[in-house]
Amino acid sequence: MDIGDGRQMYLECRGVGFPTVVLIAGGFEAGFMWTYALDLADPIHAATEDVFPVGADLQKRETAVFPAVSKFTRVCLYDRPNTVVGENIAEERNGQISTPVPQPHPLENDVADLHALLTAAGEPGPYVLATHSYGGLIAELYARRYPKDIAGQVLVDVTSVYLKETLTPQEYDELNAAVSVPPFPGSETFGFDEAFAAIRAAPPAPQIPAVVLTADKLGKGLLPTRKAELLEAHNRLAAQLGAKHITDTNSGHHIHVEQPQLVTDAIREVVDAVRSGSWQPAR
Repeated sequence: MDIGDGRQMYLECRGVGFPTVVLIAGGFEAGFMWTYALDLADPIHAATEDVFPVGADLQKRETAVFPAVSKFTRVCLYDRPNTVVGENIAEERNGQISTPVPQPHPLENDVADLHALLTAAGEPGPYVLATHSYGGLIAELYARRYPKDIAGQVLVDVTSVYLKETLTPQEYDELNAAVSVPPFPGSETFGFDEAFAAIRAAPPAPQIPAVVLTADKLGKGLLPTRKAELLEAHNRLAAQLGAKHITDTNSGHHIHVEQPQLVTDAIREVVDAVRSGSWQPAR
């Protein structure tokens, strides 16, 4: 999809219905992560810590979030520039990759890109944003910048501005440093200081149907290894949004891949609330 200034961004949509769900991948990952699901018999489910994706039978399945959501409403996924983690993105997209841009990049660029992409594609809003990890920051700033364009949110183990308050200074510095290092040459990088400042400076987030999901298996990933720190950050985020908060997920950080039905059900709940106008903020 041509978004102007000679740039292309990959967009794929399926299904029909209102509202359109827009899937936003986590840091370094392209949109195809929403097309993958673990088998219910995969031994990872029995692990007590987050070991994903080591040893995982990771495959494209109809039980994955993207195809599952397409059965009850319109749903789109897209690739941010320089997102390459997981597989050969050029092969996956038959060469239709999002135009690379200089890295590191500010959060505001991701918001501007997504707005330009949805406008160019003619996908009508307001949207439900379903997001993972770093994508939660994109969704939060997008909702604050374009509140009339957002009807609901599903936040899947997202990065939150509250992490700066719940982590120790050393843990926060380590986390911030980790996302500034590209996992592969040329892949996207960013910084939380800039992203958090942009969100704090924006208008308040709208009160809309929202669900927050928190991993209950933690390990050695980028997110904190102590459950209490992440849980408290998500508690504060859910309270800010008036969101339903799901903490019994039997999953590590990639809840949408390990437990896709749980995430699909959360998206359906928000979609149904948008359609019926019945949502009331959780208190």
